[in-house]
Amino acid sequence: MAQHQWGERNLAEQATLLALAFRAGRANREEGDRFFVQPADVGLDLGIGTDLFLFRNRRFLRVDVTDSREQKPLKIRRTVKKAREGKGWVYILKVEWNEAAFITTDPCFTKAYDQSIRDGQMLAIERACPNHGNECNLARKLWSFGNSINYALVSSSTQARFFAIPVSRPPF
Repeated sequence: MAQHQWGERNLAEQATLLALAFRAGRANREEGDRFFVQPADVGLDLGIGTDLFLFRNRRFLRVDVTDSREQKPLKIRRTVKKAREGKGWVYILKVEWNEAAFITTDPCFTKAYDQSIRDGQMLAIERACPNHGNECNLARKLWSFGNSINYALVSSSTQARFFAIPVSRPPF
């Protein structure tokens, strides 16, 4: 598991961060909007259950990533409680563990993650792999996973749908 300032992120969080940062970088080349991903720090994760922020222009969405069907209802209850306390609404993003794990087993994943992801920094990357660019299999995996995540955002009946990251052309 990849280390960061306050411990370890799970596989789903790691893959989601890299896939969204890659998608944001690609969208910034194609679209008029500006997209970024910002990994949350430990205080935000433990305080309001936020793993990352998804930025579109000057607006942002708090996101809690989960790969567990059992945990999602608990996380929803927690975010409703925190929102009622005035701590902000958090979108619960359910991702498939199998998809996330498939990405993290790529031989280029750890180097790409370690070179790209920094807690608290806004990210948008255009090259999936630091060694092979977008010709790497990692680019295809991130593209596919990013499409799945984007579909969840577009399909949402909440404000999350406004944070979908449109990208029409794959970079490979």
